[in-house]
Amino acid sequence: MAKDLIIIGAAQDGRVAAEVVEDIGNKWNLLGYLDDDPAKQGIEMNGFPVLGKIGDAAKYRNCYFVIMLGSPKRNTTKRRIAAKLGIGLEHYATLIHP
Repeated sequence: MAKDLIIIGAAQDGRVAAEVVEDIGNKWNLLGYLDDDPAKQGIEMNGFPVLGKIGDAAKYRNCYFVIMLGSPKRNTTKRRIAAKLGIGLEHYATLIHP
């Protein structure tokens, strides 16, 4: 059975992650994105909805997450977001393109 997944970050890296999820097949059921950009709230990216803001992750406790924010210049962004969310490591997904 596919596991529910939410991508944190609906910018370019998040959309690439959505394509990877689709290429992987039926391991993941992508529910959509969480993103703090007000312009992205309520729209679809790559056919998947922006479900709310990053802080809304608590509403999806039975899901898995992948954080697709940050850059090599600011490599602490993912760590900072993960600490803020307080989600256990067992709820983070690793995506590897087939």
